[in-house]
Amino acid sequence: MAETPRGEAIRVLNIDDEQDQLEFIKIFMADIDPTIKIESTTSTSEALKKLNESQYDCIICDYQMPEMNGVVLAKLDKKTPISSILVGAVRRSPRSRGRARPSRSASPAAPG
Repeated sequence: MAETPRGEAIRVLNIDDEQDQLEFIKIFMADIDPTIKIESTTSTSEALKKLNESQYDCIICDYQMPEMNGVVLAKLDKKTPISSILVGAVRRSPRSRGRARPSRSASPAAPG
């Protein structure tokens, strides 16, 4: 079990404007240690509210978000040690943008 020096489970705040990314991190972290407590939000203003109300051991934050970027958000948080803040970005290649994935039930096209 992952614990803080206080003997409590590690508390993580996960911030990303894309819901699927929040879910991915939650699943990934649960595989590492199911006792880690993860709170998620898609809003940086909601994240700042949570940071003012609670203490977190770690912050995982997207870089590029509509309200403000992750670096600005990290600088506004005065309670979490900077070494506990992870700001990341995933950039899709231009080739993958706009491509739909075929469904598993789709049958291959007949030869023409």
